[in-house]
Amino acid sequence: MAMAKGKRLRPDITKEMLEELYCNQSLSLRMVRDIVKVSEGTLRRYLQSFGIHVRNRSEGTKLGFQKGRIKVWSGLKGKKSFGWKGGRCKTALGYVLVYAPEHPRARSAGGTRPYVLEHILVWEQANGRQLPENHIIHHLNGIKDDNRPNNLVAISRSAHRTNTRLALKEKRIRELEAQLAQKEFSLCS
Repeated sequence: MAMAKGKRLRPDITKEMLEELYCNQSLSLRMVRDIVKVSEGTLRRYLQSFGIHVRNRSEGTKLGFQKGRIKVWSGLKGKKSFGWKGGRCKTALGYVLVYAPEHPRARSAGGTRPYVLEHILVWEQANGRQLPENHIIHHLNGIKDDNRPNNLVAISRSAHRTNTRLALKEKRIRELEAQLAQKEFSLCS
């Protein structure tokens, strides 16, 4: 059984040997690779040519935990974690989150660490009080990660909805007026 055009299997690598190492002993691809002295890609091709199922990443990770080769890093949270990036991250919508587990508005950001929207923290610090219930922070210039105190204003949710709609209508009116002016200019020329 050939692997690919013009390539031959090494006679010292047998199906029985790979089944013993990879299936019976449950060694990882890397461990088997180091034993048989081939690249990981070549080893995958050998396994496939012998009809041996190649584990995907999640199967390999689960097996590593079961065999004790992968350990859970308990107690390494927050600043002690290997993945710590200073306690700041961005949401998919472009807002900045800050690690603040003690804050009453703290929420999980895809993991187990409590985060608060940075613009809320900045506004509360600048005004010396907590954001009132049913109020949100509005960025005056519309830039979601511009959290300077003079760019932030607290308004009620309903007022924000109304103002946002009005602002969008005003913007559309300005766009239409600009298009109309350009058409009038082109007619006069």
